[in-house]
Amino acid sequence: MGVLARYAKSKMTLSQWSVVVQLGVASLLALFFFTLAHSLRLMEVRLWARAWLADAVALLAVYLAAFLWRGGFARQLTLALYLAAKTAFVIWVVAGVGQHLAPGKKAVLDHPKALWMVGLWGVSLGLANPSLSAALMAQSTVVAGAFFATAFWVWRRPRFPRSRWLAASLFLEAMLFACYVVALIPSVWGSTIPRGLLPVTSFFDAGAELILAMSMLIALESSSTAQLKHIHAELMDSYDRLRALVELDPLTGMANRRALETEPLRQHFLPVAVIFFDVDNFKEINDRYGHVVGDACLIRVASTIAHHFRPEDRTFRWGGDEFLVLAAGMDEASAKERFAAIVKDLQQPEEGLPPCRLTMGVSQLLPGQSLNEALAAADVAMYRAREQRSPNKPEVF
Repeated sequence: MGVLARYAKSKMTLSQWSVVVQLGVASLLALFFFTLAHSLRLMEVRLWARAWLADAVALLAVYLAAFLWRGGFARQLTLALYLAAKTAFVIWVVAGVGQHLAPGKKAVLDHPKALWMVGLWGVSLGLANPSLSAALMAQSTVVAGAFFATAFWVWRRPRFPRSRWLAASLFLEAMLFACYVVALIPSVWGSTIPRGLLPVTSFFDAGAELILAMSMLIALESSSTAQLKHIHAELMDSYDRLRALVELDPLTGMANRRALETEPLRQHFLPVAVIFFDVDNFKEINDRYGHVVGDACLIRVASTIAHHFRPEDRTFRWGGDEFLVLAAGMDEASAKERFAAIVKDLQQPEEGLPPCRLTMGVSQLLPGQSLNEALAAADVAMYRAREQRSPNKPEVF
Protein backbone atom coordinates (compact mmCIF):
# COMPACT_ATOMS: atom_id res chain seq x y z
CA MET A 1 0.00 0.00 0.00
CA GLY A 2 2.80 2.40 0.88
CA VAL A 3 4.56 1.64 -2.40
CA LEU A 4 1.39 2.38 -4.39
CA ALA A 5 0.88 5.61 -2.52
CA ARG A 6 4.43 6.76 -3.21
CA TYR A 7 4.04 5.75 -6.83
CA ALA A 8 0.80 7.71 -7.20
CA LYS A 9 2.39 10.69 -5.50
CA SER A 10 5.35 10.63 -7.83
CA LYS A 11 3.03 10.67 -10.85
CA MET A 12 0.96 13.66 -9.67
CA THR A 13 1.45 16.63 -11.99
CA LEU A 14 0.94 20.30 -11.22
CA SER A 15 -2.37 20.20 -13.10
CA GLN A 16 -3.59 17.30 -11.00
CA TRP A 17 -2.51 18.97 -7.79
CA SER A 18 -4.32 22.18 -8.72
CA VAL A 19 -7.56 20.31 -9.41
CA VAL A 20 -7.23 18.32 -6.19
CA VAL A 21 -6.67 21.52 -4.22
CA GLN A 22 -9.74 23.16 -5.78
CA LEU A 23 -11.77 20.00 -5.22
CA GLY A 24 -10.75 20.01 -1.56
CA VAL A 25 -11.68 23.67 -1.18
CA ALA A 26 -15.10 23.17 -2.80
CA SER A 27 -15.78 20.07 -0.68
CA LEU A 28 -14.89 21.89 2.55
CA LEU A 29 -17.05 24.84 1.55
CA ALA A 30 -19.99 22.52 0.81
CA LEU A 31 -19.55 20.80 4.19
CA PHE A 32 -19.30 24.17 5.95
CA PHE A 33 -22.40 25.65 4.29
CA PHE A 34 -24.49 22.51 4.87
CA THR A 35 -23.48 22.63 8.54
CA LEU A 36 -24.27 26.34 8.66
CA ALA A 37 -27.70 25.69 7.13
CA HIS A 38 -28.70 23.64 10.20
CA SER A 39 -28.17 26.59 12.55
CA LEU A 40 -28.86 29.54 10.25
CA ARG A 41 -32.16 28.72 8.57
CA LEU A 42 -31.98 31.10 5.64
CA MET A 43 -32.90 29.98 2.15
CA GLU A 44 -29.77 31.49 0.63
CA VAL A 45 -27.57 29.37 2.90
CA ARG A 46 -29.23 26.17 1.68
CA LEU A 47 -28.95 27.26 -1.95
CA TRP A 48 -25.28 28.17 -1.58
CA ALA A 49 -24.60 24.84 0.17
CA ARG A 50 -26.07 23.05 -2.87
CA ALA A 51 -23.98 25.27 -5.14
CA TRP A 52 -20.71 24.30 -3.44
CA LEU A 53 -21.68 20.62 -3.56
CA ALA A 54 -22.38 20.95 -7.30
CA ASP A 55 -19.00 22.68 -7.72
CA ALA A 56 -17.27 19.78 -5.96
CA VAL A 57 -19.02 17.30 -8.28
CA ALA A 58 -17.95 19.36 -11.31
CA LEU A 59 -14.32 19.36 -10.17
CA LEU A 60 -14.40 15.63 -9.56
CA ALA A 61 -15.65 15.21 -13.13
CA VAL A 62 -12.81 17.44 -14.40
CA TYR A 63 -10.27 15.30 -12.60
CA LEU A 64 -11.73 12.08 -14.00
CA ALA A 65 -11.96 13.46 -17.55
CA ALA A 66 -8.54 15.09 -17.61
CA PHE A 67 -6.35 12.60 -15.77
CA LEU A 68 -7.99 9.17 -15.58
CA TRP A 69 -10.30 8.70 -18.55
CA ARG A 70 -8.43 10.40 -21.37
CA GLY A 71 -10.57 9.01 -24.15
CA GLY A 72 -13.68 7.11 -25.05
CA PHE A 73 -17.31 7.44 -24.12
CA ALA A 74 -16.62 7.49 -20.35
CA ARG A 75 -14.59 10.66 -20.77
CA GLN A 76 -17.41 12.34 -22.66
CA LEU A 77 -19.87 11.39 -19.92
CA THR A 78 -17.62 12.94 -17.29
CA LEU A 79 -17.44 16.09 -19.40
CA ALA A 80 -21.23 16.11 -19.53
CA LEU A 81 -21.31 15.70 -15.74
CA TYR A 82 -18.90 18.62 -15.38
CA LEU A 83 -21.01 20.88 -17.59
CA ALA A 84 -24.25 20.00 -15.80
CA ALA A 85 -22.76 20.33 -12.31
CA LYS A 86 -20.98 23.62 -13.11
CA THR A 87 -24.21 25.03 -14.55
CA ALA A 88 -26.07 23.96 -11.41
CA PHE A 89 -23.36 25.67 -9.35
CA VAL A 90 -23.87 28.94 -11.23
CA ILE A 91 -27.67 28.82 -11.04
CA TRP A 92 -27.69 27.95 -7.33
CA VAL A 93 -25.24 30.77 -6.59
CA VAL A 94 -27.44 33.21 -8.51
CA ALA A 95 -30.59 31.83 -6.84
CA GLY A 96 -28.98 32.30 -3.42
CA VAL A 97 -28.11 35.87 -4.33
CA GLY A 98 -31.73 36.37 -5.36
CA GLN A 99 -32.90 35.05 -1.99
CA HIS A 100 -30.48 37.39 -0.26
CA LEU A 101 -31.74 40.42 -2.17
CA ALA A 102 -35.44 39.42 -2.17
CA PRO A 103 -36.27 36.85 0.54
CA GLY A 104 -39.08 34.49 -0.40
CA LYS A 105 -38.35 34.48 -4.13
CA LYS A 106 -38.70 30.98 -5.58
CA ALA A 107 -35.38 29.32 -6.41
CA VAL A 108 -34.90 28.36 -10.05
CA LEU A 109 -33.62 24.83 -9.48
CA ASP A 110 -36.26 23.89 -6.94
CA HIS A 111 -38.43 22.85 -9.88
CA PRO A 112 -37.73 19.29 -11.23
CA LYS A 113 -38.00 20.50 -14.84
CA ALA A 114 -35.11 22.89 -14.31
CA LEU A 115 -32.94 20.03 -13.07
CA TRP A 116 -33.77 18.05 -16.19
CA MET A 117 -32.88 21.06 -18.36
CA VAL A 118 -29.50 21.40 -16.69
CA GLY A 119 -28.83 17.69 -17.16
CA LEU A 120 -29.85 17.85 -20.82
CA TRP A 121 -27.58 20.85 -21.36
CA GLY A 122 -24.63 19.01 -19.87
CA VAL A 123 -25.18 15.76 -21.77
CA SER A 124 -25.78 17.39 -25.13
CA LEU A 125 -22.83 19.77 -24.91
CA GLY A 126 -20.56 17.16 -23.39
CA LEU A 127 -21.24 14.61 -26.10
CA ALA A 128 -20.95 17.23 -28.84
CA ASN A 129 -17.60 18.51 -27.52
CA PRO A 130 -15.20 15.66 -26.85
CA SER A 131 -12.40 18.20 -26.43
CA LEU A 132 -11.84 19.24 -22.80
CA SER A 133 -10.69 22.71 -23.82
CA ALA A 134 -13.82 23.27 -25.94
CA ALA A 135 -16.06 22.17 -23.07
CA LEU A 136 -14.19 24.42 -20.66
CA MET A 137 -14.52 27.38 -23.03
CA ALA A 138 -18.27 26.84 -23.46
CA GLN A 139 -18.83 26.55 -19.75
CA SER A 140 -16.55 29.49 -18.95
CA THR A 141 -18.67 31.63 -21.28
CA VAL A 142 -21.82 30.65 -19.39
CA VAL A 143 -20.22 31.29 -15.98
CA ALA A 144 -18.72 34.64 -16.99
CA GLY A 145 -21.98 35.92 -18.49
CA ALA A 146 -24.13 34.81 -15.55
CA PHE A 147 -21.79 36.22 -12.92
CA PHE A 148 -21.28 39.53 -14.76
CA ALA A 149 -25.06 40.03 -14.92
CA THR A 150 -25.56 39.04 -11.29
CA ALA A 151 -22.71 41.28 -10.09
CA PHE A 152 -24.27 44.25 -11.92
CA TRP A 153 -27.70 43.40 -10.40
CA VAL A 154 -26.34 43.23 -6.86
CA TRP A 155 -24.29 46.41 -7.24
CA ARG A 156 -27.28 48.40 -8.51
CA ARG A 157 -29.80 47.07 -5.94
CA PRO A 158 -28.02 45.92 -2.79
CA ARG A 159 -30.26 44.88 0.08
CA PHE A 160 -27.61 45.92 2.60
CA PRO A 161 -24.38 47.90 2.20
CA ARG A 162 -22.43 44.68 2.73
CA SER A 163 -24.28 43.03 -0.14
CA ARG A 164 -21.87 44.78 -2.50
CA TRP A 165 -19.18 42.37 -1.31
CA LEU A 166 -21.12 39.75 -3.26
CA ALA A 167 -21.07 41.97 -6.33
CA ALA A 168 -17.30 42.43 -6.07
CA SER A 169 -16.56 38.69 -5.66
CA LEU A 170 -18.96 37.73 -8.46
CA PHE A 171 -17.30 40.29 -10.71
CA LEU A 172 -13.90 38.78 -9.85
CA GLU A 173 -15.19 35.29 -10.72
CA ALA A 174 -16.67 36.60 -13.98
CA MET A 175 -13.39 38.30 -14.94
CA LEU A 176 -11.46 35.12 -14.24
CA PHE A 177 -13.72 32.99 -16.44
CA ALA A 178 -13.73 35.67 -19.14
CA CYS A 179 -9.94 35.42 -19.22
CA TYR A 180 -10.27 31.65 -19.62
CA VAL A 181 -12.57 32.18 -22.59
CA VAL A 182 -10.07 34.48 -24.27
CA ALA A 183 -7.23 32.05 -23.58
CA LEU A 184 -9.19 29.04 -24.88
CA ILE A 185 -10.51 30.65 -28.09
CA PRO A 186 -7.44 29.56 -30.16
CA SER A 187 -8.23 25.92 -29.33
CA VAL A 188 -11.39 26.15 -31.45
CA TRP A 189 -9.24 26.47 -34.60
CA GLY A 190 -6.82 23.80 -33.50
CA SER A 191 -4.20 26.08 -32.00
CA THR A 192 -2.50 25.21 -28.76
CA ILE A 193 -3.60 26.61 -25.43
CA PRO A 194 -1.11 29.06 -23.89
CA ARG A 195 1.57 27.01 -22.19
CA GLY A 196 1.27 26.82 -18.46
CA LEU A 197 -2.37 27.97 -18.34
CA LEU A 198 -4.16 24.70 -17.49
CA PRO A 199 -1.78 23.61 -14.71
CA VAL A 200 -2.57 26.70 -12.63
CA THR A 201 -6.18 27.57 -13.48
CA SER A 202 -7.55 25.55 -10.57
CA PHE A 203 -5.32 27.46 -8.15
CA PHE A 204 -6.84 30.71 -9.42
CA ASP A 205 -10.33 29.20 -9.23
CA ALA A 206 -9.79 28.02 -5.66
CA GLY A 207 -8.67 31.50 -4.59
CA ALA A 208 -11.62 33.17 -6.31
CA GLU A 209 -14.05 30.68 -4.79
CA LEU A 210 -12.66 31.32 -1.30
CA ILE A 211 -13.22 35.04 -1.85
CA LEU A 212 -16.76 34.31 -3.08
CA ALA A 213 -17.46 32.18 0.00
CA MET A 214 -16.14 34.95 2.29
CA SER A 215 -18.39 37.49 0.59
CA MET A 216 -21.33 35.13 1.11
CA LEU A 217 -20.57 35.00 4.83
CA ILE A 218 -20.29 38.80 4.98
CA ALA A 219 -23.67 39.11 3.28
CA LEU A 220 -25.17 36.45 5.57
CA GLU A 221 -24.16 38.49 8.62
CA SER A 222 -26.48 41.26 7.44
CA SER A 223 -29.24 38.78 6.53
CA SER A 224 -29.07 37.05 9.91
CA THR A 225 -29.11 40.40 11.71
CA ALA A 226 -32.20 41.44 9.72
CA GLN A 227 -33.83 38.09 10.50
CA LEU A 228 -33.10 38.48 14.22
CA LYS A 229 -34.58 41.98 14.18
CA HIS A 230 -37.68 40.63 12.41
CA ILE A 231 -38.03 37.80 14.93
CA HIS A 232 -37.53 40.27 17.79
CA ALA A 233 -40.23 42.55 16.38
CA GLU A 234 -42.61 39.60 16.04
CA LEU A 235 -41.87 38.50 19.61
CA MET A 236 -42.46 42.01 20.93
CA ASP A 237 -45.73 42.22 18.98
CA SER A 238 -46.79 38.84 20.36
CA TYR A 239 -45.79 39.98 23.84
CA ASP A 240 -47.84 43.16 23.52
CA ARG A 241 -50.88 41.22 22.29
CA LEU A 242 -50.49 38.63 25.03
CA ARG A 243 -50.05 41.36 27.60
CA ALA A 244 -53.21 43.04 26.34
CA LEU A 245 -55.09 39.75 26.70
CA VAL A 246 -53.76 39.24 30.21
CA GLU A 247 -53.98 42.82 31.49
CA LEU A 248 -57.18 44.07 29.84
CA ASP A 249 -60.70 43.34 31.03
CA PRO A 250 -62.47 41.80 28.01
CA LEU A 251 -65.88 43.27 28.94
CA THR A 252 -65.08 46.94 29.61
CA GLY A 253 -61.71 47.30 27.86
CA MET A 254 -60.23 48.73 31.05
CA ALA A 255 -57.01 47.51 32.57
CA ASN A 256 -57.56 44.74 35.11
CA ARG A 257 -56.01 43.99 38.48
CA ARG A 258 -53.00 42.23 36.92
CA ALA A 259 -52.09 45.42 35.06
CA LEU A 260 -51.64 47.20 38.37
CA GLU A 261 -48.50 45.14 38.98
CA THR A 262 -46.75 46.98 36.12
CA GLU A 263 -48.01 50.42 37.09
CA PRO A 264 -44.98 52.77 37.46
CA LEU A 265 -45.76 54.11 40.92
CA ARG A 266 -42.63 53.27 42.84
CA GLN A 267 -40.86 56.51 41.93
CA HIS A 268 -43.83 58.88 41.96
CA PHE A 269 -43.05 62.36 43.31
CA LEU A 270 -46.62 63.65 43.67
CA PRO A 271 -49.42 62.27 45.84
CA VAL A 272 -51.65 59.91 43.88
CA ALA A 273 -55.39 59.80 44.50
CA VAL A 274 -56.48 56.17 44.91
CA ILE A 275 -60.22 56.05 44.21
CA PHE A 276 -62.49 53.01 44.56
CA PHE A 277 -65.96 52.83 43.00
CA ASP A 278 -68.58 50.19 43.72
CA VAL A 279 -71.92 49.68 41.91
CA ASP A 280 -74.33 49.31 44.82
CA ASN A 281 -77.33 47.98 42.93
CA PHE A 282 -75.46 45.63 40.56
CA LYS A 283 -76.92 42.45 42.11
CA GLU A 284 -80.38 43.95 41.93
CA ILE A 285 -79.88 44.78 38.24
CA ASN A 286 -78.67 41.25 37.47
CA ASP A 287 -81.57 39.64 39.35
CA ARG A 288 -84.22 41.87 37.84
CA TYR A 289 -83.02 42.42 34.27
CA GLY A 290 -80.56 39.56 33.67
CA HIS A 291 -76.83 39.32 33.17
CA VAL A 292 -76.87 40.80 29.66
CA VAL A 293 -78.26 44.07 31.01
CA GLY A 294 -75.92 43.82 34.01
CA ASP A 295 -72.90 43.58 31.69
CA ALA A 296 -74.18 46.52 29.66
CA CYS A 297 -74.45 48.56 32.87
CA LEU A 298 -70.83 47.71 33.79
CA ILE A 299 -69.71 48.88 30.35
CA ARG A 300 -71.65 52.12 30.83
CA VAL A 301 -70.13 52.69 34.30
CA ALA A 302 -66.61 52.07 32.97
CA SER A 303 -67.14 54.46 30.05
CA THR A 304 -68.59 57.16 32.33
CA ILE A 305 -65.73 56.91 34.81
CA ALA A 306 -63.11 57.13 32.06
CA HIS A 307 -64.95 60.10 30.51
CA HIS A 308 -64.85 62.18 33.71
CA PHE A 309 -61.18 61.60 34.49
CA ARG A 310 -58.11 62.90 32.71
CA PRO A 311 -56.38 60.99 29.90
CA GLU A 312 -53.29 60.48 32.06
CA ASP A 313 -55.31 58.96 34.92
CA ARG A 314 -55.26 55.16 35.04
CA THR A 315 -58.60 53.35 35.27
CA PHE A 316 -59.04 49.70 36.24
CA ARG A 317 -61.82 47.21 36.61
CA TRP A 318 -60.85 45.88 39.99
CA GLY A 319 -63.22 42.92 39.84
CA GLY A 320 -66.95 42.28 39.59
CA ASP A 321 -68.70 45.63 40.11
CA GLU A 322 -65.66 47.47 41.56
CA PHE A 323 -63.54 50.00 39.71
CA LEU A 324 -60.29 51.75 40.60
CA VAL A 325 -58.78 55.04 39.44
CA LEU A 326 -55.21 56.23 40.08
CA ALA A 327 -54.93 59.98 39.55
CA ALA A 328 -51.53 61.57 40.19
CA GLY A 329 -51.66 65.06 41.70
CA MET A 330 -55.43 64.97 42.29
CA ASP A 331 -56.75 65.90 45.74
CA GLU A 332 -59.82 64.45 47.45
CA ALA A 333 -62.01 67.47 46.64
CA SER A 334 -61.36 67.11 42.89
CA ALA A 335 -62.09 63.39 43.11
CA LYS A 336 -65.44 64.12 44.80
CA GLU A 337 -66.36 66.65 42.12
CA ARG A 338 -65.80 64.07 39.42
CA PHE A 339 -67.72 61.48 41.40
CA ALA A 340 -70.71 63.82 41.66
CA ALA A 341 -70.69 64.27 37.87
CA ILE A 342 -70.44 60.49 37.34
CA VAL A 343 -73.38 59.84 39.71
CA LYS A 344 -75.47 62.46 37.92
CA ASP A 345 -74.83 60.84 34.55
CA LEU A 346 -75.57 57.32 35.79
CA GLN A 347 -78.84 58.33 37.44
CA GLN A 348 -80.29 58.97 33.99
CA PRO A 349 -81.54 55.86 32.15
CA GLU A 350 -79.76 55.25 28.87
CA GLU A 351 -80.95 53.06 25.98
CA GLY A 352 -83.21 51.01 28.20
CA LEU A 353 -80.60 50.54 30.93
CA PRO A 354 -81.63 51.17 34.53
CA PRO A 355 -79.90 53.83 36.67
CA CYS A 356 -76.75 52.75 38.51
CA ARG A 357 -75.89 53.78 42.08
CA LEU A 358 -72.25 54.17 43.09
CA THR A 359 -70.26 54.47 46.29
CA MET A 360 -66.77 55.97 46.33
CA GLY A 361 -63.81 55.71 48.68
CA VAL A 362 -60.68 57.88 48.39
CA SER A 363 -57.18 57.73 49.87
CA GLN A 364 -53.88 59.40 49.06
CA LEU A 365 -50.78 57.46 48.01
CA LEU A 366 -47.88 59.55 49.26
CA PRO A 367 -44.32 59.36 47.83
CA GLY A 368 -42.58 56.38 49.34
CA GLN A 369 -45.82 54.84 50.64
CA SER A 370 -46.88 51.30 49.82
CA LEU A 371 -49.61 51.06 47.21
CA ASN A 372 -51.26 48.23 49.14
CA GLU A 373 -51.69 50.53 52.14
CA ALA A 374 -53.37 53.20 50.00
CA LEU A 375 -55.62 50.58 48.36
CA ALA A 376 -56.67 49.24 51.75
CA ALA A 377 -57.40 52.78 53.00
CA ALA A 378 -59.54 53.57 49.93
CA ASP A 379 -61.41 50.29 50.34
CA VAL A 380 -62.14 51.05 54.01
CA ALA A 381 -63.30 54.58 53.07
CA MET A 382 -65.66 53.14 50.47
CA TYR A 383 -67.27 50.69 52.88
CA ARG A 384 -67.52 53.36 55.57
CA ALA A 385 -69.31 55.65 53.09
CA ARG A 386 -71.73 52.87 52.26
CA GLU A 387 -72.54 52.23 55.94
CA GLN A 388 -73.13 55.94 56.60
CA ARG A 389 -75.23 56.47 53.49
CA SER A 390 -78.88 57.52 53.88
CA PRO A 391 -81.45 55.50 51.89
CA ASN A 392 -82.73 58.76 50.42
CA LYS A 393 -79.26 59.87 49.31
CA PRO A 394 -77.59 56.87 47.61
CA GLU A 395 -74.74 58.93 46.18
CA VAL A 396 -73.37 60.11 49.56
CA PHE A 397 -69.65 59.44 49.88
